[in-house]
Amino acid sequence: MKVLIQESKLKSFIDSQLDYDLSDRIDVVDSWEGAPQKVRYMFGSKDRFNWLLNNYGPMYFFNSPEERENYLVQYRKNDEGEWNWVINDYWNNTIEESDFMSSLGLYLGLSLNQLIEFYVED
Repeated sequence: MKVLIQESKLKSFIDSQLDYDLSDRIDVVDSWEGAPQKVRYMFGSKDRFNWLLNNYGPMYFFNSPEERENYLVQYRKNDEGEWNWVINDYWNNTIEESDFMSSLGLYLGLSLNQLIEFYVED
């Protein structure tokens, strides 16, 4: 049996499963000047930050529910030419998407693409 659900109802369902407002925990990072201080600390230089931004587009800065963990997410092309989400924690360790989603308390099989689509306003 296939179950179809409207986007607005799915977002409402996700919100009801969490003990916090997810939309308050995601910041779009599209400039060095507008980046949260923690994001700037994650980069060795402004040049590297701007290169990534100019070549791959916006980054997304996530705070975990307890605000113990911070993650920077960007959609990038790898060496094989495939596009995928690159997720780094505050110490620049690469994090798997499933571990990232579980740190946010999301165990619904939702993809990162869907999460950003639902919660990030253009």
